[in-house]
Amino acid sequence: MKIESADWLLYAASELSRLQDQHEIVRVLQKVRVRVKNGVKEELLPLLKMKGIGRVRGRKLIVNGIRNLGDVKKVDIATLGQIVGKALASSLKKQVGEDVVVISPGKRKGQMSLEKY
Repeated sequence: MKIESADWLLYAASELSRLQDQHEIVRVLQKVRVRVKNGVKEELLPLLKMKGIGRVRGRKLIVNGIRNLGDVKKVDIATLGQIVGKALASSLKKQVGEDVVVISPGKRKGQMSLEKY
């Protein structure tokens, strides 16, 4: 109930600011509304835009040095899979525009040794 009341008050303040053409205040209030609804700090907001990421998974990503969509794109899918699980890691990579290549269990990622030739 308290969260709903806070959300309503922030929404009302946002609408009043919009009527007064205070666009900077409207942007700040919208960020605060998202933070109140999800119970997160501002550093998690970029990650919350992704489907499947909430407060707990977002915090796990932050702890492991993944702070925004660019970091999700840079990190290896295996590392991401260890943090949030294989299925969600694949989904996150697709959301940032990367093609996910599934490596079958019998194959190995990376270079092969000279003994294989």
